[in-house]
Amino acid sequence: MGKLTLACPRVLLQPQFFNMLNQFKQQHPDIKFNVSVSNEIEDLIDGQIDFAFRIAPLKDSRLTAIPFSETRPVFCASPEYIERNGKPENLLDLKNHTAIIPTYLNLSDRIRQLFPNQGGTLDLELFDTTDDVYALYQWVKQGGGISMMLDVMINKDITSGELEPLFPELPFPIQKTQLLFNKTRYQPQKMVLFRKFIRSYVNNTVNNTVNTKAIAT
Repeated sequence: MGKLTLACPRVLLQPQFFNMLNQFKQQHPDIKFNVSVSNEIEDLIDGQIDFAFRIAPLKDSRLTAIPFSETRPVFCASPEYIERNGKPENLLDLKNHTAIIPTYLNLSDRIRQLFPNQGGTLDLELFDTTDDVYALYQWVKQGGGISMMLDVMINKDITSGELEPLFPELPFPIQKTQLLFNKTRYQPQKMVLFRKFIRSYVNNTVNNTVNTKAIAT
């Protein structure tokens, strides 16, 4: 049946993603995957990428988006960091702390858009920075500073107490994870099968998980 090329940012390479791939391969063992990991927006028009998982609004009318899951950004720090330095009182107080800024996000603009009353800008020269989400995760977890990460990556660490969430009074809006594909391109059978599988997987697995969380809260 051939091979499907999937593009996915590193932050979404969580157990749910690979469980989903495994379930598909159990149903279609003749279809192989090539998983391309990148934070960049790949070109789905030129045919090199079959599907892309992205946390971003759809901006190209030639693409179709299938909602896949939900996630929310969370500011956090390790208990060791908080014990040494205390908790910041607000977002502007990050200037008085060791903050680690992910350069793959325009964090300053994101803060101003979501919390306009906080004001201020973030001068990257004043902070530690990294362009890799896994480096950010390990850095924060080892007590290196404060940063913002998606809850899908750190929920277990927060539950276990290895990381502590900050600014609970300023919850970030939920962000949608979507599966994107080129609707103007001819789709071979392997793409049709994967597209149908994703819709079924979301209805049977992801939506049930969201509903369970809603009931629990």
